[in-house]
Amino acid sequence: KENDLWKLEDFIRNILLTAGLNEVMTYSFIDDNDKQIFELLVNYNKGKLIEILNPVSSIFKYYRPLIFINLLKAVNKNLNYYNWLRTKEILLFEIGNIGYLQKDKIIEATNLSICLTRENSKDLLYLGKGILNYLADSLGLKKFHYKPATHEFNKIGLFSFIHTEEEKNLGFWFLASDEILKKYDINQPVFVAELNLEKLLNYYQEEKMYTEIPIYPAIIR
Repeated sequence: KENDLWKLEDFIRNILLTAGLNEVMTYSFIDDNDKQIFELLVNYNKGKLIEILNPVSSIFKYYRPLIFINLLKAVNKNLNYYNWLRTKEILLFEIGNIGYLQKDKIIEATNLSICLTRENSKDLLYLGKGILNYLADSLGLKKFHYKPATHEFNKIGLFSFIHTEEEKNLGFWFLASDEILKKYDINQPVFVAELNLEKLLNYYQEEKMYTEIPIYPAIIR
């Protein structure tokens, strides 16, 4: 199964790179400010944050329960390079490990996170959903289904859970709220999606190449 997961990671990586996204690698830790903003998502999984003993810095206080938190910081940093990059469209993704406590047991998983930003929120939403649909189609799923979240998630933004046809929850997407954009000092819309790769693995149909059996088999004399 571990080998299959690596194949899936490589497959998704190539799909997203082809779609024009850039792969990044961020820190695996978050701080109290991140915890305050996004603990709701951890609690939704009936989990608790893993606190690091004797962290080297307060910004590395907890092991990340989700990847996108540090991708928001990467968006902020890259937007500050606008005069050099000459673009306000930033398309990032990361594949990595996350973890949290559930009934005093450490739960670990491999997630895919996508973080996109451009100046027009309507265009950004179309782009984000388009990339998700492209990913679903490439994996052999007809499409992802989106289930709007309850009002308690409004503080995070326009929020939906990502499901399969069988109504199995694979992850979520959201268009970040003004509160979150302000917290991370981002002055334009941001689209975020995060998916559990172990769950996606059940639907991944690896492309196989078949060679037709020759009519006249070779004969060795």
